[in-house]
Amino acid sequence: MRWSLSTVVGLLTVYLTATGVVAAPMAQDLEPDSSFAAPTPVQTLVDLGTLRWRAPAPPLTRTGIVDATVQDSTRCPQGIIPGVQPIEAIQAIPVSEDCLDLTIFTPIGATTASNLPVVVQFHGGGYTQGSRADLEPAAIEELADGKFIIVGVNYRLGAFGFLAGAEVNADGVLNAGLLDQQAALEWVQTHIAKFGGSKNNVTIWGTSAGAGSVAHHLQSNYGLTNPPLFKRAIANSPYSPPQYDYNHTIPTSLFNQFATEAGCGTATNKLSCLRTKPLIPTLRDANIIVASRGTYGTFSFVPVTGGSLVTTRFGTGLTPLSSMNSASAIITTHQAADGFLFTPQNITTLTQGTQFVRALIPTASPAQINTLFSYYTTNFPTAQLQTQAVIQELFFECLSYTLVEGFSTPPRSGYKGLFNIAPAIHTQDYEYYYNANPSGIASYSTFENWTGSFANFIRTGHPDAPVTYNPGNNVAWQKYVSVTNPKEKVFGVGPDGTTSVTVAQNVNSDAKARCSYIKSISTSTFVM
Repeated sequence: MRWSLSTVVGLLTVYLTATGVVAAPMAQDLEPDSSFAAPTPVQTLVDLGTLRWRAPAPPLTRTGIVDATVQDSTRCPQGIIPGVQPIEAIQAIPVSEDCLDLTIFTPIGATTASNLPVVVQFHGGGYTQGSRADLEPAAIEELADGKFIIVGVNYRLGAFGFLAGAEVNADGVLNAGLLDQQAALEWVQTHIAKFGGSKNNVTIWGTSAGAGSVAHHLQSNYGLTNPPLFKRAIANSPYSPPQYDYNHTIPTSLFNQFATEAGCGTATNKLSCLRTKPLIPTLRDANIIVASRGTYGTFSFVPVTGGSLVTTRFGTGLTPLSSMNSASAIITTHQAADGFLFTPQNITTLTQGTQFVRALIPTASPAQINTLFSYYTTNFPTAQLQTQAVIQELFFECLSYTLVEGFSTPPRSGYKGLFNIAPAIHTQDYEYYYNANPSGIASYSTFENWTGSFANFIRTGHPDAPVTYNPGNNVAWQKYVSVTNPKEKVFGVGPDGTTSVTVAQNVNSDAKARCSYIKSISTSTFVM
């Protein structure tokens, strides 16, 4: 099946009519000369500044034929992973605030009558880094067989998308990056039929912060947005950082630090001052510098509780999904070693481990941190492994279980998966979605079994149909129908390193107990 990267659509600035798009070969895309939600086609600093920390504005209409053959990799301003990346490397990345656009991959031959399923993907990167350009879905396309449309979305990141505090709430919007994603979903509802897609058969999909975004959209208004914006969801290793109230001292401190670095620290109205500053270098560098002060492996500017979209934390907002959410099915997964990349590899004592975790959740009491670690001493023999497991479950794995539990009651369907191919570190599964040469994946049968499950789910809502891959070594998914004795599907490889091996196993009861404790202290940690 040949594919067309139909266009990169300027999400908030331009809409290309179906008759105005020239389909391009799969490896090509379009960079429209469009502006960022501007009231006029010509950008000025003042025009751009007035739109910062505002809800995304409707796009300008654009007509005529647009050649979809120009390579594009638009990135919103990027932040930094502290302790991992040098500031200079992030400053060197070309960025623009004129970045709110989306990519649409359509099968060659799709028409307005095709009525194909649609998957909308939100990239990961800790709400701080990344781009829709990272979501080049060559591997997914290989198994899609031309049966659905793939959409990749840009959204505002770091301080540009998640600056919080009382001033932002009073004269702007909180969680602007999530509102950008919502605007993309609304755009899909209005226009995807012109590209051959069905607005009534949309799946949202994300990994890490992209999966955290999926969780936010599931709990927003309890999923009862009218009209519904999606039908199904996939969340791989969903990221759940501390979600403070918008006016908590921590997001307020970050706001003040950002304003100071941008030269607005003493302004009477700091937000108004920030709207007058240039992106390069002032705001770009302020965003990077403030983020660089964070604890190893963390991200400073993340969603907060407040505003129109995020009204509660996951531990409470996701609980009633089984009865209230309009989405019908979900797959959630995690990696066997999701915590590895976020844990310093020189922890040798329990004190070092507890001190590190305390820096990540500074609002927790020492007693709560000590009790948390006590749950890990039996199954994890070293302080290093204990700390890594705490990080994994605190920020990724427990949310994965919470999400699928919200879909454990019929008629809704939930499926839980575990990626256990060594080293099974965070986002290792990206290779199975975005590899430009999927035939070169070491375990091609695992690629078929793992990615094929998602391709099936996007088409039908069931990970095992309509295509059965490798029936000799691929056990069926089981619905997560019981929270007391739930099952998850584990993906691994055999001794030869290439043959796929899958098993259905009971969810680890110890992990469930640890997640229950994590949820019980969420009012102190703001996690879950």
